[in-house]
Amino acid sequence: MDMARPQITVALAGNPNTGKSTVFNALTGLQQHVANWPGKTVEKKEGTCTRVSGAQMTVVDLPGTYSLSAYSPEEVIARDYILQERPQVVINVVDAFNLERNLYLTVQLLELGANLVLAVNMVDMADAAGLQLDCARLSALLGGIAVVPMVARRGSGLDELLSSVQAAAHAPEDSRPAFRLDYGREIEAEIAHVGAAYARSLPAPAAGVDDQASPLTRWVALKLLEGEGELPLALMQPAAALAAPAPVLPAVQASQQRLRQFYGDEVDIAITDQRYGFVRGLARQVIRQARPARLDLTDRIDGVVTHRWLGIPFFLGMMYLIFHVVQNVSTPYLDWVDGVINGPIGVGSARF
Repeated sequence: MDMARPQITVALAGNPNTGKSTVFNALTGLQQHVANWPGKTVEKKEGTCTRVSGAQMTVVDLPGTYSLSAYSPEEVIARDYILQERPQVVINVVDAFNLERNLYLTVQLLELGANLVLAVNMVDMADAAGLQLDCARLSALLGGIAVVPMVARRGSGLDELLSSVQAAAHAPEDSRPAFRLDYGREIEAEIAHVGAAYARSLPAPAAGVDDQASPLTRWVALKLLEGEGELPLALMQPAAALAAPAPVLPAVQASQQRLRQFYGDEVDIAITDQRYGFVRGLARQVIRQARPARLDLTDRIDGVVTHRWLGIPFFLGMMYLIFHVVQNVSTPYLDWVDGVINGPIGVGSARF
C-alpha cells in the first residue's frame, strides 16, 4: 500500500435490494475480499477502489438494513461501524422506484452525523414507471448533501458518484451539510431535556458530545428516548463512565412518561411516526408522476386476473379448465400407465 497517498474510507449503506452490491462491485472490481464481522456470522465485504487518482480509497459494504435501530445484528453492525469507525464518507444507495421507503434509513444516517452522499440507483426503472425525481430539491431538503442519479448495473453515474465522494471527503468539517429533523414541540423539548442530562453525566468534556446541542448528543438523546437503554452510552462514553448512569436514566424515564401521556403510545412509535411523516412529505415534494407508467405483459395480465368484475369469472374458468384436463385429457395417459404397470411389468414381477 502506498502510504504517501491520502487514505479515504467509504462505507456503503442501504436497504436490501437497492443495488448496493452492484455499486460495491463497480467501485472495487476484483480488489475486494470477504470475511465475517468480528464476533458475528454476518458477511463483511471490503475492497479497494482503483478508479480514483491521488487517493487510496477503501470501500466497506455494510449489511443491508432498513434502519439503524438495534433490532437485528445487521442494524447494530451498520450503526456501530459508522459511529465508532467514523468513515470519511457514507454512500447511501437508495432505489429511485421505492424512494419513500428507502429514505427512512437516509434520515437516520444523517441524524447519526454521517458525511453522506446519496446514490439514487435504478432511475431507469423509475423513468419507465413515469416517475420524475427532482434531485436538486431532494438535496436541498436533506441539508445540501450530494444526490447522484445512477444506473449502477450499466455504470451510469459512477464517475459523478466518485467525484461527489471525493468532494465530500475533502470538505472541511464545519462546511459540511447540516441536517436536523424537527420532531415537534413536545418531542423536541424532551430531546433537549435528556441531552442536557447526558451532557452533564460525562466525566469530562468529550469531542462532539460535551455540548447538549451537538448532533451526537442529540442522537444519543433520541436513542435513549426510543428505549435502547445504555447501549448509546456504551458507544459514546469511556467504559468507566458506565458505572454511574444515574444522572441520565431518571431524566429519560421522566421524559418517556410525559411523551406517553401526550401521545397515548410508546415513545419509539411516536418518534418513528414523526420520521415517516417527514419522509412521506419529502417524497411528495421530490417525486412527480410525469406520465402514465408503461405497462409490461405482467402488469396487463394482473389487470385482468385481479379485475373487480372479471377476476372471479377468470378464476372459475381456470378451475374448470384444470378439472377438465385432470378428468378427460389425462385419462388416456393414465390408462396407458395402468396397462403397463398391470401388464408387462406385473406379469414379469409375478414370474420372479
